[in-house]
Amino acid sequence: MARNDQFAGLTVFLAIAEHRNFRAAAVNLGVTRAAVSQAIKALERRVGQPLFLRTRRSVALTQAGQQLLETVHPASARIGEALAAVSDTGNKVRGVLRLTAPRIAMDLVLAPLLTKLRQSHPDLSLDIDINDASIDLSSMQHDGGIRIGEFV
Repeated sequence: MARNDQFAGLTVFLAIAEHRNFRAAAVNLGVTRAAVSQAIKALERRVGQPLFLRTRRSVALTQAGQQLLETVHPASARIGEALAAVSDTGNKVRGVLRLTAPRIAMDLVLAPLLTKLRQSHPDLSLDIDINDASIDLSSMQHDGGIRIGEFV
């Protein structure tokens, strides 16, 4: 990722803030403790002040760290919700399917399948060009086509 990534270190910051422990955050993130430490040092350099008070036995947020947490945590939750919403709809077939077919293929092949296709994919719209001429699919912006002949 680019070095000027504005989100760099925020996942690590949130993990440490949640666990109040660098080692636990590292385990949670699946990285080394050193990687967690480096990410936080880089984030603290970027914001220009310490975000955590560290002792051998405890980790606590500084005032700046608490302020950052109060802003970043809700934003992180909203990003997580947005990703979940997108992934929930990602398996649905949706949009417009543009096909071209000769009249005979419409009657023999497509017509019997259309009801079943509409039932199984209600968010799919069909745009079917009934055309007996041989056409270039890409220039006509068709997604697929059926033609009678030796080649598919």
